[in-house]
Amino acid sequence: MAPAMQFVHEDLAGVTLLCRNVKTGFITPGGSYTTTNSNTNPQTLSGSTLVMSSDIWGSTVNINTVASTITLPAAIGSGNTYTIVIGTSTTSSHVVQAAGSDKIFGTATVAATTGGVFTVNNNTTFTMSATTTGGLKGGFLTFTDVATNFWLCEVALVGTGTAATPVSA
Repeated sequence: MAPAMQFVHEDLAGVTLLCRNVKTGFITPGGSYTTTNSNTNPQTLSGSTLVMSSDIWGSTVNINTVASTITLPAAIGSGNTYTIVIGTSTTSSHVVQAAGSDKIFGTATVAATTGGVFTVNNNTTFTMSATTTGGLKGGFLTFTDVATNFWLCEVALVGTGTAATPVSA
């Protein structure tokens, strides 16, 4: 029998928290970043292309278009994390790619009629179709900038049929 989970709540009143690189804001329809005084997470991609910059790290980008291409910023070892949520199922494909000579490592799971877990090893691109490679609404991709030219990914996608790898070199 598994032990019962315990939830701990601590009063942080009077505690000083040190935060590194706290940024908030949103992406305007033209794709540029605008700083605001309140957190407007998640951000919505309504156009078909987004070249991410380090200005939007920590934000969630919600894809609300049927086909899109997103390019991650250059990996420099900043520790910044970027999350991309598929908010609209694709009718073509959603593509997420590393910039320049950057590589992506980690794992990708595609939940489908017959699901699969895929190793992401030295790859550069995720291509998600509406069927076997997980381009349906509800999937997400999280990328962490862990070193120069090195992204760590955690990916959970939703597809149909027999899952196939969404990654390529």
